[in-house]
Amino acid sequence: MILLVILGTLLLGLALDEAFGTRPTFLFIMLLVSIPISTAAIFLYTRFKAKQLHGTTSKREEELSE
Repeated sequence: MILLVILGTLLLGLALDEAFGTRPTFLFIMLLVSIPISTAAIFLYTRFKAKQLHGTTSKREEELSE
């Protein structure tokens, strides 16, 4: 997932640099933008998986208590 974000921002930065003729400017900007996007993606994915795990645990506890 992180690799996709980095590659996507890298390609977007290269395309913007090509379009505007500003060789490394947009590339660096987009790579810096990819850091918080990757961090947010990791956080959201981890939170989603934690909720799934907690839901599975709760169901097992209910089954055992009955």
